[in-house]
Amino acid sequence: MEFVQSHVDSNADVTLSCALVSESCASNFGLVKIDRGGQHSFPEKQPGIDLKSMETDTTMLGLSREEATDSPFITSMGVYCFKTKALLDLLAQRYPTSNDFGSEFIPAAIRDHDVQVRISQRIHTPIFLISWIHFLNLLFSLFFQKRKFEFYDPDTPFYTSPRLLPPTKTEKCRDTLMLGADYYQTECEIASLLAKGKVPTGIGKDTKIRKFIIDKNARLDVQEADRPEEGFYIRSGITVVVEKATIQDGTVI
Repeated sequence: MEFVQSHVDSNADVTLSCALVSESCASNFGLVKIDRGGQHSFPEKQPGIDLKSMETDTTMLGLSREEATDSPFITSMGVYCFKTKALLDLLAQRYPTSNDFGSEFIPAAIRDHDVQVRISQRIHTPIFLISWIHFLNLLFSLFFQKRKFEFYDPDTPFYTSPRLLPPTKTEKCRDTLMLGADYYQTECEIASLLAKGKVPTGIGKDTKIRKFIIDKNARLDVQEADRPEEGFYIRSGITVVVEKATIQDGTVI
C-alpha cells in the first residue's frame, strides 16, 4: 500500500517500483536511469545496451557514497501504478498495437507522461538467476523434510485441487526440482512408445539426475555426464530441461 500511496501523493501518471542493484546483477534486469534533472530512460533489457551508460548517481536517492558505489544501477521490479486516464490513453489512444508494458508502454510513457520512480528495496543477490531459483527451491524442500512434511505419506493424505496429480517420490535424484506432468501414460502407451524406440513421459528406470530443473511433461532416460545436448540448456551450472522436451535414450548430459 505504501507504493500505491506514494503514487497518489506524487500525482504521477505512472509510478515504477524499482530496486537498487550492483553491477554484477544489473545485466539480468530491465534498468532505469535517472539524472539530477529528473529525466528517466528505460531500455528494459534491450540487447546491446551499454551497461555503464545506465549507471545512476544513487547518492541523490539518499545513499552514502560507499553505498552508491556498491549499487549504482536502478532496476524495474515489473510493478507499475497508473492513473486511470493515463493508462487508457496509452492503451487505447497512443499505442493501441503495443502489447508489453516493460518494453513498449513504459518507455513510451516516459516520453510524454509524468513517470516517477519509487525505490522499494536493494537487491544484493541476483534472485532471478536460474542458480538461485534452483537453490531456493531446494532450500524449501530441505526445510519441509526437517518438518516431516510428506505429500506421499498414505497415513496422512493431503488433498488439493482435483486437476493436480499427486507427487511422486523418486530415487537416484539429487538436488533437483521437477515440475511433474499434466497427465500419465498408460502401460500400453508406454510399451508402444518403447517398441518404437521413443521415450515415454517421465524419468527412466535407471536414470540418475543431479542438479536439474525439469519443466512439465519432459521425457528423460539419461545418465550423468558433463556436456549439453538438444532439449535442455545449462545456466550457472544448473541443467534445465525445457517444457515438452524429449531427451532420447542414450543421451549423455
